[in-house]
Amino acid sequence: MTKNNKISDIVFVLNGQGSQWNNMGKKMYKTNTNFRNTIIKLNNFIECDLCKLYEDGDKWMEKKYSVIGIVSYQIAMVNILKDVFNITPDKFLGHSLGEITCGYIAGFQTEEQTIKIAEVRSILSQRIDPLKKFVILSNYNEIENNLPKGVGKYTAFSKNEQGEDIYIRTENVDYKINKNELEFSLDGCM
Repeated sequence: MTKNNKISDIVFVLNGQGSQWNNMGKKMYKTNTNFRNTIIKLNNFIECDLCKLYEDGDKWMEKKYSVIGIVSYQIAMVNILKDVFNITPDKFLGHSLGEITCGYIAGFQTEEQTIKIAEVRSILSQRIDPLKKFVILSNYNEIENNLPKGVGKYTAFSKNEQGEDIYIRTENVDYKINKNELEFSLDGCM
């Protein structure tokens, strides 16, 4: 509310890696049907056992689980605010993993695509030194067949002057991964 008792814009700010804690969302998963149903639905789209992450609650600090955990938590909370309380943001801002969920809020990607993007990010982040940055040097059309089914364009993509889809370039990139190096193995996940 403003000083004149007028409702101001609703803004969602979505955080990134490091905001998680063990047992995050565990009580919501046990007590809130809407939250639990979203997590169960998301669980069907990925190879990791997302439900077990929420039930056990002890793997949140491991990057391999926290990435999909944070994004799934954000999706579930966005769904509750929208479906239960009829609250949708006028504006939204994401940092790091939050950018992935912003793509969902904006309607650019489905829940399935959003959680699969998080899963790919989790896999890639496990392969890279955590103190290093990486960028995939390719355009979407060249790598789309190497991505897991259902993952589409998302916020890490941009367009160049010719209108072609490219990954956004970052400063001080330590790793460059080209399309021929994109091989996804989900073995050993939970």
